[in-house]
Amino acid sequence: MTSGLAVVAALALTVAANAVADFYTVDPHVRAVASGLLLLVGVYHVFDSTSAVAVNALRGYKRAVVPFLVNVLGLWGVGLGGGYVIGLTDALPLSALGLATPLGVPGFWIGALAGMAVAASGVVAYFLVVSEPKNVRAEAKEVAMP
Repeated sequence: MTSGLAVVAALALTVAANAVADFYTVDPHVRAVASGLLLLVGVYHVFDSTSAVAVNALRGYKRAVVPFLVNVLGLWGVGLGGGYVIGLTDALPLSALGLATPLGVPGFWIGALAGMAVAASGVVAYFLVVSEPKNVRAEAKEVAMP
């Protein structure tokens, strides 16, 4: 349900990106950059909301360490590291995609989006393993036996 609502919110933000940017600035250059970034923010929101629900569900299973490590890897490793590489350096040859490097601010947002996608995928995969009925029953038996 959360992912569905996030997709609706992302679509609304994508459709209204120019209007949202217009609300915050009158500078046409800033509006153009902001409108493009808001498209990335919409996609980021879908992964972020899915991850947030999965992490909180895992807390209900008293599982917090693995989600923490997955988020560190995704958000700090892939997100910040990747954002730095494509945002501030020309270490990756992106000219084959028609992009000049470094990408600047959009590069950081693309890195953040990739990092959030990795983190959300990892946390959801871990949730599916933890919440599998046979795993839940086995853990309940271990807790019930003194």
